[in-house]
Amino acid sequence: MRTPNFIKTAGLLAVTVVTLGVAAPAIAGGQRGHHRQGPNTEQRIEHMTNTLGLSAEQAQQLRDRFAQIRTTRDAIRSDDSLSKDEKRAKHRELKAASRDAVAAVLTPEQKATMRAIRAEKRRERAANRMQKLTILLELTPAQVASIEHIQADAASERKQIIAEAGGDRTAVKPALKAHHKQTRADIRSVLSEEQAAKLDALEPARRQGKKGKRRNRGKHGERGGE
Repeated sequence: MRTPNFIKTAGLLAVTVVTLGVAAPAIAGGQRGHHRQGPNTEQRIEHMTNTLGLSAEQAQQLRDRFAQIRTTRDAIRSDDSLSKDEKRAKHRELKAASRDAVAAVLTPEQKATMRAIRAEKRRERAANRMQKLTILLELTPAQVASIEHIQADAASERKQIIAEAGGDRTAVKPALKAHHKQTRADIRSVLSEEQAAKLDALEPARRQGKKGKRRNRGKHGERGGE
């Protein structure tokens, strides 16, 4: 686990960076994130075919599985007997089912390629968020280095928490939430009072952005059956 202070500092970016990821576009005047529609089933399959080399048979298998998941998802949305929490839980189950559907169709080589692509995208997003954070908070090189160290440690710890739960994120949601909170506190310890105040000012935009993304997923959430 993290050592006192510096390594314990390891979370600031995870949260700050997440904060920035949504807040920065809003501050820049871009509300487009609230209205962006995710790819539909055919777009997703086409993308996977181009990047992973799906065969026609694999593409059709995914198409059929996603259609089944989409039908179930629509039934959940229209079921007035379910509470909001119950619907959220069922949608999480469907998201897991979508991932399982993909895993069941891909070859080991294709899975490895997909993992590599996702890892690269995560690195790109983190780099972009770090750049925005550096500009908005006017971070020094030393602060950037500290925050990047925090981010790396925090990511490893989150993976460990999830792994210890057998991959069940729902089961460790309270632990992840507490880790997220600690991460934010760790990041703040690297900032000056003025920078921390700027970070706090981003929070309303971050929260509004998260709400907008959830609403958008509810209206346009056809992401390959997710």
